[in-house]
Amino acid sequence: MKKLMEMEVMTPERNILLRTDIVYVLAEAVTGGIGVLADHAPLIAVLKEGPLKVEDRREKFSFYYVEGGFMEVEDNKVTILTPKALELTELNEAELQDRLALDKGRLEHPTATTDIPSVERDICRITARLKTIDLAKQEQTIVF
Repeated sequence: MKKLMEMEVMTPERNILLRTDIVYVLAEAVTGGIGVLADHAPLIAVLKEGPLKVEDRREKFSFYYVEGGFMEVEDNKVTILTPKALELTELNEAELQDRLALDKGRLEHPTATTDIPSVERDICRITARLKTIDLAKQEQTIVF
């Protein structure tokens, strides 16, 4: 039987995830990907915007988008504090693609009022959300 971990993902607005049956967590830190299994060494990491992949004891995967933040691993508990997190079901691929095209157009043809750093941050967030959708799609195409 696989060893289990607790997991909590919190934002200022809500707790997006609170479970006690987690087997594996994959997150993107600023230094690279971090995979966590039970009995992982204590860890504090700075997360970048990107996908969060969670596997439960039934080998079911869940995917979330996290907008940076911090991850702490200690005593078989993974805690993520992030300014914003979205479940996969909250991400609309077509809408994100449209927003990405619009923002890229703003950068290619800026006006005097274009806030370039803001548009670049938006592109980064949209790209990370699309990466979350792509990761979930890849998981669905794997045959065991």
